[in-house]
This record gives sequence, C-alpha cells and structure tokens, in this order.
Amino acid sequence: GQFTAAFEEDPPDWFEQFQTGFAVGPQGNASGDITDYKNHVAGAGMVVRKSAYEELLRRNFRFLLSGGRRGKLTAGEDLELCYALVLAGYRIWYDENLRLTHFMPKGRLTMAHLLQLFRSTEAAWPVMDCYQAVLDGRGASALGGYLRRAGAHSKWVLKSAAKFLLGRHSFMLFRFEFCGWYHSLLCLPALRRAFKMHYQDIARLKKNPAMQ
Repeated sequence: GQFTAAFEEDPPDWFEQFQTGFAVGPQGNASGDITDYKNHVAGAGMVVRKSAYEELLRRNFRFLLSGGRRGKLTAGEDLELCYALVLAGYRIWYDENLRLTHFMPKGRLTMAHLLQLFRSTEAAWPVMDCYQAVLDGRGASALGGYLRRAGAHSKWVLKSAAKFLLGRHSFMLFRFEFCGWYHSLLCLPALRRAFKMHYQDIARLKKNPAMQ
C-alpha cells in the first residue's frame, strides 16, 4: 500500500528527502504489478500469501538479513523476502488504495538515527547484490556488481556536488551521497565474501523455467 507519516513532533527539514528510507510515500508509479521495474515493497504493511512463503521454506529459504533486534538496527529483510519470492516465480503487487499511517516517534527523527539507517542499508548490500545477480542472470561475479555500484555512486556524487555548489542541494544530502560513494569503493571484500558464502544457496531458490 501507500504510506503517510504521523509525527510525534514536527519533522526536520531533511525528512522529505529521505522519507523512502523511513517507509513513507508511494511504493510504485501506479497500482498494479511492479515486479518488472521495482520487484520489492517495504516491510511495513506488507502482505504475503501463506502458500508462497511455505514454498520458499520447501526450497530451504532462510533469512540472511534481519530487522532491528536487541537494540541493533539492521536492514534489508523486507527486500530479501521480496527478492526470494520473485526468484521462486511470484510477483510483487502495489495498490495505492491500501493506506497505512506510519508513526514516526521523535527518536527516529534525528541525524544519529538517519546515519544508523544509512549504515545498516550499506551493510546489507553485499547480500542483496547476490540476489540481484541471480535475478539478472549475471552469474556469481562479485566484481560486476562492484563496478556497477561504484560507477552509479560516482555519477550520483558528482551530480550532488554540482547541485550543492549551485545551491540546489543541502550539505547534508551531499554528505550522504559522498558517504555512499566512499562505502561503495570499500565494499569489494565484503561483496566477495557474500558471493562465496551465499550465492549458490540463493540461486537454488530460482524457479526452473521448465517447470513453469
């Protein structure tokens, strides 16, 4: 569905720029099947067909990522579930008529929480790229994903720097783009470990076309 935010106190000026990271806003261009251009929805308000999840369990699916537990914020378990379902032959659907109000306590509206959210998303990326590699059919190559991500972040940070110098971007937004670029340059060892440990198990989730 579509999310709106309810705030415990007035949101900071930067919130709208980062609202998708807080599961706020629309999740697709229009109601319908979004698998071919997005292939995931946020965990907040997600509905999963029971038989589909049971099919994943039959294929020995297990979460490699997890949500916030014991005071530690991690990210990506909602994307992981969606990616696994798509690999198993299911589709992702968005309906803008389904509405959810996402409560934002004041503790989440801080720069410290935003930075923690950013770091947890970056930490989840090596595993998510294993899924994306299987979905794209590009094989067990960590280097290919690394080069694509580093290249994309390089373009983003250059555009962000230009907009910041022209007064069209805040320094904070440029800072986050720069941090994303910096982390993308350092992630190759973690990416290689993830592919070595998880790629084959993830690939086994993929539905055999001959069985469709």
